[in-house]
Amino acid sequence: MQLENHVVLAPTEKHEVRSEPRIERTATGALRVVTARGPMLARAVRCFPWSEPSRHISIRDNEGTELLYVDDPQRLDEASRRALEVALTAAGFVIDVTGVESVVEDFEMRCFKVRTPHGPRSLQTALDAWPRIAPNGEVLLEDIAGDIYRIPPVEKLDRRSRRLLWALLD
Repeated sequence: MQLENHVVLAPTEKHEVRSEPRIERTATGALRVVTARGPMLARAVRCFPWSEPSRHISIRDNEGTELLYVDDPQRLDEASRRALEVALTAAGFVIDVTGVESVVEDFEMRCFKVRTPHGPRSLQTALDAWPRIAPNGEVLLEDIAGDIYRIPPVEKLDRRSRRLLWALLD
C-alpha cells in the first residue's frame, strides 16, 4: 500500500494499516510506529545506497519484518521526521576497525574481537551475515545491533587480521 509516495507499508497481514502511520519515540527512547492497529516497537535500518544515508529507510519490527519503507524522510510530518532522525543517529554508528584479534563461531553467531582507534571492541554477527567489500576495497560488517564496522582493505591489514578475514571473504 503506497502512502503519499513516501511511505510504503510492507504487505503483510500481521501489520495491516488503514491510515497514515506515525513514527515516534517512547519515554525510554525506543522507536515506535503507530498505525490504525496500534503502536508497534520498531527499529530503523538504512538501505543501500550508502551514498544517500538520509534516504531509503526500512522500519522493522523486532523480528526483522519490514513495517514501513520511508523513501524520503523530508516528506514525513515534523514529529515523525525528528523521531526517525534520532533513531538513525542512535542506530547508525560506523566504527572504524584497525585490526582483527579473533573470530569465533558460536551457536548461530560469529563473534569478533577487533581493535579500533578507541580501544578493543567485541561484536557479533549472524552466521549468514557475511562481510561485504565496498567499491573502495574496505570490508563492511554489520553486527546484530545494526552498527557498521568499517575495516581497511585487507591488503592494508596486519598478517593476523588478513588471515582471520580471508576465510570470510570470497
